[in-house]
Amino acid sequence: MRRFLMLFLLCAAVVGASAPPAHAQASGPLLKYPGMKLGGSITRDSYGIPSIWALDAWDLFYLQGYAHATDRLFQMDTLRRQASGTLAELLGSAALSSDVQLRTMGLRRAAIGSLAAGSPQGTEALEAYSAGVNQWVATHSLPPEYGALSLTKFEPWTPLDSVTIAKALAFQLSFDLDTTPTIALLTYQGVGKVAGFDGTKLFAEDLWRSTPFDPFTTLGAANAAQVTDPGATALLKETKTAVPVETAEARAARLEALSKAADDMLARGTLDLALAFEQKAREVPLLAAILDHDRPASSNEWAIAPRLTADGQPLVANDPHLSLSAPSIWYPISLRGGGFNVAGNSFAGTPFVIHGQNDHVAWGSTVHPMDVTDTFQETIVPAPGTASGLGTLYKGTVEALVPIVEVFRTNNPGSGSKDNITVVPAVGSIPPATLLVPRRDFGPIITPDTLATGSALSVQYTGWSRTRELDAFRLIDLAASVADVKAAIQYFD
Repeated sequence: MRRFLMLFLLCAAVVGASAPPAHAQASGPLLKYPGMKLGGSITRDSYGIPSIWALDAWDLFYLQGYAHATDRLFQMDTLRRQASGTLAELLGSAALSSDVQLRTMGLRRAAIGSLAAGSPQGTEALEAYSAGVNQWVATHSLPPEYGALSLTKFEPWTPLDSVTIAKALAFQLSFDLDTTPTIALLTYQGVGKVAGFDGTKLFAEDLWRSTPFDPFTTLGAANAAQVTDPGATALLKETKTAVPVETAEARAARLEALSKAADDMLARGTLDLALAFEQKAREVPLLAAILDHDRPASSNEWAIAPRLTADGQPLVANDPHLSLSAPSIWYPISLRGGGFNVAGNSFAGTPFVIHGQNDHVAWGSTVHPMDVTDTFQETIVPAPGTASGLGTLYKGTVEALVPIVEVFRTNNPGSGSKDNITVVPAVGSIPPATLLVPRRDFGPIITPDTLATGSALSVQYTGWSRTRELDAFRLIDLAASVADVKAAIQYFD
């Protein structure tokens, strides 16, 4: 199935004496707000783009949070609430369906583990950033959007909010709950049984070209002598055996086994479960874009070597193809101090520069297809004495589902009173809890309304783990060589 993972493609160069610095020394007045240590400054160019200079790293990221809050506070609040499943507390009841689905997905739940797994330096930057955001809020009126929503209070910013936003950004680029191939396979098989044709063969050979792992190769012993690649030649000599070729009879037998396995393994109602979930998920803006399988996901990046440019300096161009929004998802900025001298684009709500350059390297990112999401059909059975009372059946063993109690709230801007946020009763489409499957890296049951039928769907995704993307960006910002960047990418989990 189609999956996407943000993968860094790097272009780097030593910055020569004639190359411009990441940004100029700040010339504004020294600022030392409450919570800062030594001080720093924020200056803006004619376009309003801030350059931040500070005497240490704490003050640098404190002022980055302050600058982000100055320009993008409502956007930041919306991003953290959307990812956390608390958007209705800001926008009202229309966002409840989004909250239910995003709370089920559990980006904030996963961010708790990622925050704990982060480096001490990264955690300190997150704490400084949060202090800067909250300092701006404490000394300024809230943006006009809050007045329109009858809100006068702002929930203080925390490091967890920043990590949750980082999780959501990676989620949009990598999560791909694509049940379309399964739906197609089941549909083709069902129609084939009625119409008298082999639906599995139509799916796997003629249209979708989707088959299980194939251990065979078309390179037979007769062609081995024609191999000119030294590495491949050495490999063939090492095996000392002819590479097998799958016969037509063997392939037919394997397809027959696939058809039987699908009949045996997929429950009767799985097709309906998948269709119902996709329909519900498409009502959530964040998930709708992910489930839009006809929308091409792409990006591009290229570089020109110094020997091909007029001034002898390398050129790097990058277009990560993220969604257009107003305000933009990107926030241009430069940061200097505490060992950092970096300029480029940041994400409002998180510290560091995400794409940009420092004194030694320039970098961007593009999208590469990787399989990091899987959907599972679960058999639901009673599990007396456990917290949820339910479990999944795995190889004859009952494994208890872990419940996470949920409390949903909504803002009521039309009530005539300020800050009127009320609890939404857990009835109908509002679940009392999210159920997690430990075997799936504590991935959620995404069809809780089908538990009574004995079947449900769950999801396992790399992002549920304790990932460390923000540490990767911090180290890239500090990189002095391409080798440093390659080492930093190991933290982009």
